[in-house]
Amino acid sequence: MAGSSRSRGVARKQDGGARSSKAGEILAALGTRPVVLVGMPASGKSTIGPRLAKELGLEFLDIDKRIVAEHGNLIEMFADSDRGEKYFRDLEAKELAKCLERGPIVIATGGGCFAEESNRALILNKARSIWLDTDLKELRRRLKRDTNRPLLQCADIEQKVDQLYEERSPFYQKADIRLPLVPPFQKEKKDARICVDELYAFLCSGREAALPAAEISHVSGTSGTAIGMSPTAQRMHDDHHSGYDCGGGVVETIQAPAAASGEEERPPPLDSLTAAPQPLLAGSNARADLASSTRSRERSSRGR
Repeated sequence: MAGSSRSRGVARKQDGGARSSKAGEILAALGTRPVVLVGMPASGKSTIGPRLAKELGLEFLDIDKRIVAEHGNLIEMFADSDRGEKYFRDLEAKELAKCLERGPIVIATGGGCFAEESNRALILNKARSIWLDTDLKELRRRLKRDTNRPLLQCADIEQKVDQLYEERSPFYQKADIRLPLVPPFQKEKKDARICVDELYAFLCSGREAALPAAEISHVSGTSGTAIGMSPTAQRMHDDHHSGYDCGGGVVETIQAPAAASGEEERPPPLDSLTAAPQPLLAGSNARADLASSTRSRERSSRGR
């Protein structure tokens, strides 16, 4: 059965490569790492995720849906005094850890998952992450009448959305790739292809490895959307002198020879190769001394 499972995994990879040469290169660069979508509730993780998985020829998993399927309604779970949010966060962390061990798949996380330090560290270590940074005004519109998300069951949902965005954005910014989604929005299929373009730019183009850290802060992919400076990119830059991993193997950097620093290593001035240095002349007889010195050199030259 294990062999059969590996065969199906290879088949999925081959199918993805057949559909898109970019997808094949992305899968090779990912190796055993999943792709994890992070971001606010209603940012598009559960709708773009399946399309992205199809583009890459991979399986798609939604962590919140898996928890609901096994443990029941989240509203009831949060309202239960014996369970509550902490119980849910424990389930979320365990489910995330299991999903990250399944190799190259696409995973949609809940809105608060990446804000938890232990979850974030696990994702950054074992996967490649994409922040779907959907326009805040659009998030408010989508969530205005939401009845399925426990943290948004309050009198002023829009204010709560703003609060969550402000609290969580600093954590989302630590994702490997930031994908701003602003109006007019594309259909899920096009948004998924933008994700493919950005993954390709991050993993396969070599631009992140080649650019200094100061220039990585706003690299654009083929779609024109921004890839923020990621923790992975920063680690690459920090390890610049010893080599770093870019998803497809170790890249080593070659340092240019250091410039000569000692005075004795500098070449002599060109003038010193053709004429003896002149002493500084001073006093009332300076001109006569200069003329005499010049005539002496001329006689010496004729003698040679």
